[in-house]
Amino acid sequence: MKFGLIDFDLTVEWYWKNSWNNKALLNIGDAAEYLVVEQLYQEMGITEIDIVRLSIKDLTAYRGESLIVAMNIALDSYVGYNDILENLSPDIIPVFLGMCFADTNMNEKQLRCLKTYEPVGCRDERSYVYLKTNGIDCYLNGCTASVIDIPEEGSLQDKEGKILFIDVPYKVADYIPKSLKKNIAFLSQEMYCRKEELPKEFVPSQWAKGVMAAYKNNVKLIVTSRFHGAVLALSQNIPAIITLEKYTFRFSWIQNYFPIYTEENFREIDWNVNQIDFKDVKSLIKKIAINRIKDVAEKYQDILTITDLQKNNKHYAQNSSNQVLYYEDALEEIRKKWNKNKNITYAFWGINDNADHLFKYISEEFPNAKLVEIYDMFKTIKYKGLVSKHPDELRNRIKENDFYVVITAYLAARVASDICESIGFRDSNIIMCKRKFVSQDNLNCND
Repeated sequence: MKFGLIDFDLTVEWYWKNSWNNKALLNIGDAAEYLVVEQLYQEMGITEIDIVRLSIKDLTAYRGESLIVAMNIALDSYVGYNDILENLSPDIIPVFLGMCFADTNMNEKQLRCLKTYEPVGCRDERSYVYLKTNGIDCYLNGCTASVIDIPEEGSLQDKEGKILFIDVPYKVADYIPKSLKKNIAFLSQEMYCRKEELPKEFVPSQWAKGVMAAYKNNVKLIVTSRFHGAVLALSQNIPAIITLEKYTFRFSWIQNYFPIYTEENFREIDWNVNQIDFKDVKSLIKKIAINRIKDVAEKYQDILTITDLQKNNKHYAQNSSNQVLYYEDALEEIRKKWNKNKNITYAFWGINDNADHLFKYISEEFPNAKLVEIYDMFKTIKYKGLVSKHPDELRNRIKENDFYVVITAYLAARVASDICESIGFRDSNIIMCKRKFVSQDNLNCND
């Protein structure tokens, strides 16, 4: 019997080869989610010879010897929402350890997949309640990456004794005590790039381990808006402060251990955070994960063995918001570029809370502006009487000087410039919602 392991290097390579612009989003959270499963396998005595490494896309594409695959992942737009549930490979038996569902409008086939392989470990309360309501046996586990053993390699000695700022919202800068500023170091948890933009010897998993090693160097405090920034802090018993532009359901579990602040109360941040003793909970999460993998292996071992023996060798073919608000820069750009007396047409790329706020503002302040299109890369949605199109159709608007596309979604902002450039759409007519984070310049100018 074999075990499948989602592999960070293979996943990044898949995106480099298959994404439309040959770019991949390298995210420390993804790497931690996959690495912790590998460590659980090792602790169970599962050797490399019994492991088949997969990319995230292989969860639907894989065909071959039957695999048991432990999963601790978020199903979001980056992995095609619930496509994995709907089109899971028939040769994969999943063990759902710590799942997050960004889209809770599941169809019958998706729910049936979860029902077949229940119980489902959920990492947030919204996912847990949704599955319970739909008759699926589940439990509230949190993210299994909280039990990760961070490797020592590539340790960042300059981070020792520091306060790590990991994508801290820009507006927090006004409330940072002067006494702390000299101890702040900045850590980035993701890259979006082509393979050719990196050194030839670059290995995604080694880069990820190097970044994670920063948590091993006697860090005094972590301040972050990143979910896995907080999860990795928890895994190392490092005090953390979570700073969010807007609260999101993903943090429902983690708020049991760390204080969460949003824009409304950044001024109330208590910078003296006590260390949390997570040891007992950590042991229980690990125990449950290992027992669940063992139970599934025992249940399916004979069934999978006989199935593989009898297979033909020939291959065969076969919305709660998670959105923070960061539209201020887009508003400023609209004020600069748009004339209130002119007939302007515009489109939203991505529909979320940012789009709602922008639509309200534009309707009130620019009466001659009209929303005429909406775009989405991943799914068909309806908004204000319009049905979404793929962004490639922006090519039909190239000659319209007074047509603007407003990018409201985080992932869309990553690829919008490349897509627009490839089809010849003017950069000057792109208006972007961007998140702003505290930087070293902020610390200097606020002294």
